[in-house]
Amino acid sequence: MPKILEERGGHLPHRDYIAQVVTELEAIGRGPDGWWLEEQDPAGAPALQAVLAWGAGNHNPYGDPDASDADCLLTVNWDSTAGWSYIWDRESDPDRYPPMELDIPVTSDPAGLARALKYVMNDETAGRMPHPAHWKDAERLHEAVRAWRDDR
Repeated sequence: MPKILEERGGHLPHRDYIAQVVTELEAIGRGPDGWWLEEQDPAGAPALQAVLAWGAGNHNPYGDPDASDADCLLTVNWDSTAGWSYIWDRESDPDRYPPMELDIPVTSDPAGLARALKYVMNDETAGRMPHPAHWKDAERLHEAVRAWRDDR
């Protein structure tokens, strides 16, 4: 697993959940090249985010993907208020290439999410995308995110 977690948001409350998602992706041979956690404060509404990136080419010393030499950078975002979405090339103009909502809830089962993301990455458009079930430990994640918001 890339060593990005501790350096970029390892203290945030969605750490364990996102780490489990990455572990599930690695188990099916689709682990990200890099990933990190962030705090967002859009218009005074605090939110947590996770970024998982593939196809990043080189990595800088902190392990962050360097998209400058990548042919294509697939980024999957987790937002504590909006759920899961993805975008090709995070550096692209967001007005021209807005993230595509995957309609996958914030607290989806990590193993089911890994299967759904594999579907997206393989561009398996012939079949219906598998949607993950609700994660059995979701309440613990909700509590941690609520506590984080209350502290802000």
